[in-house]
Amino acid sequence: MSEWLVIVGSNVRNIVQSALKSGYRVYALTKFLDRDLKSLAKSEIIKDRDQAKVRAEELAQSLNAKVILGSGFEDLKVKAETLQSGDVKVVLDKLKFYKRLERLGIDFPELLSKNDDLPKIFKPRRGGGGLGVSFSPNSKGIVQRFVKGIPFSVTLLVKDNRVLFTSVNEILSGLKWLNAEDFKYCGNITPFIHNDERVKKAIEISKELVEVFDLEYCVGVDFILADKPYVLEVNPRFVGSLDTIEMSYRINVFDVLKGKKIYSKPRFFAMRSIVYADTLLRVSEVPITDYFADVPNSGFYEKGEPLISILEYRRNYADLIEKTKCRLKTFWRYVEKRTTRK
Repeated sequence: MSEWLVIVGSNVRNIVQSALKSGYRVYALTKFLDRDLKSLAKSEIIKDRDQAKVRAEELAQSLNAKVILGSGFEDLKVKAETLQSGDVKVVLDKLKFYKRLERLGIDFPELLSKNDDLPKIFKPRRGGGGLGVSFSPNSKGIVQRFVKGIPFSVTLLVKDNRVLFTSVNEILSGLKWLNAEDFKYCGNITPFIHNDERVKKAIEISKELVEVFDLEYCVGVDFILADKPYVLEVNPRFVGSLDTIEMSYRINVFDVLKGKKIYSKPRFFAMRSIVYADTLLRVSEVPITDYFADVPNSGFYEKGEPLISILEYRRNYADLIEKTKCRLKTFWRYVEKRTTRK
């Protein structure tokens, strides 16, 4: 009989999908219960961390399941075996994390005071996905030097202190054609089109951080590529680039963690683009397809809310962007701009 996994997170569809393909049975606890997730697995909505903890422990016990802690719940303390390990609390606290990087001699955009004259950005001390990061002064959080460059990530699959697989991915953030404001995360492209000594250095740094913080399973390290790679953050969880990695390399992440041998070169350029609402919108029933994921339930969505993910892969980078924009045009046919919810 197949093993059960309880997957907890703000958005878990890609983790659920991958786990199912690897032969697991899955129960999902999530803040976003999209139409395609409902069709994939047993699932329910969680409103807060307390509810998530109680339900994850109940399900882990009743199903004899392991727990995967996804975005927003990485440090949730549950009485069950989790597919996660390491010094997660330090990694998630950006101030503590950057101070550790400083002691290790690893480059990151240095911390500043609000009165420094250098270009700077403001970000929450905890959080991800670019939420709350902006050029506008914020009374809470931290201040960093703004480093102009290209955001990218290194994803590592780690088991028993051994790195089984690495992938380098472009991070999409703040793209206007996806209605992503400021630095908001709006997807990935795998592989990263740049491949030079700076990127190779980033891979080595990522492996070092995995070892230093004793992280296992799936880990993402975010960088900005400028004169050299600067570390932005570490995500000690199954990451948002899961879709693009599996499409690009033609692998299953859970199979790799089980020890399956793979062809470790990318075969396609793959893209996940997350579309946001630019105003109050009413969405009608969007079809569930191979290229529409995180498919929204019919109804109203406020400005800034995530609407849908578009998945695409192509041999050519330019063709990938063009095809994704065509898919986006198709999606907008199911959307109506509104001024009120009436």
